Amino acid sequence: EYLNIYFEASFNVSKIEINGILYGFELEMFTNTPFGLHEPVIINIDSEENETHSIFSKSDEEGYIYPNMEITMKSSGDLEIYNAMEDRTMIIKNCSADEVITIDYPIITSSLSSHKIQNDFNWKFFRIATEFKNKHNEVTVSLPCSIKMQYSPAVKVGV
Repeated sequence: EYLNIYFEASFNVSKIEINGILYGFELEMFTNTPFGLHEPVIINIDSEENETHSIFSKSDEEGYIYPNMEITMKSSGDLEIYNAMEDRTMIIKNCSADEVITIDYPIITSSLSSHKIQNDFNWKFFRIATEFKNKHNEVTVSLPCSIKMQYSPAVKVGV
């Protein structure tokens, strides 16, 4: 039942000894989330100009996740990626054809050293949202590009 689920944790280990004989260990676990994480989900989008795509969030936790993204531009211009679920737009201006933009929140980089991407970015990172009864994100991409997203959704299982 825990297939493809992992936990990010660290342990403090103490020996349990009686009369100098080791009988076991006491483990104290610390995690960075109160639930498990699913193995990374990869989403590939090959978009044309102003094309809308449906992304289904696999997360059990309400809120949002910042996916790691690799965007390969097919044309030049101002890239806008709009998520209708949140009414939120990520904008990157002055993109060039064949430029590769890498996003690993909170870091954004360009394959072109001439593109001062930090100055052309609106600092609204793309997010995948999850609501109680809605996990469908309608995403519109303004320019032709290929997008590879990767994220680890929350899975509400206890340890």
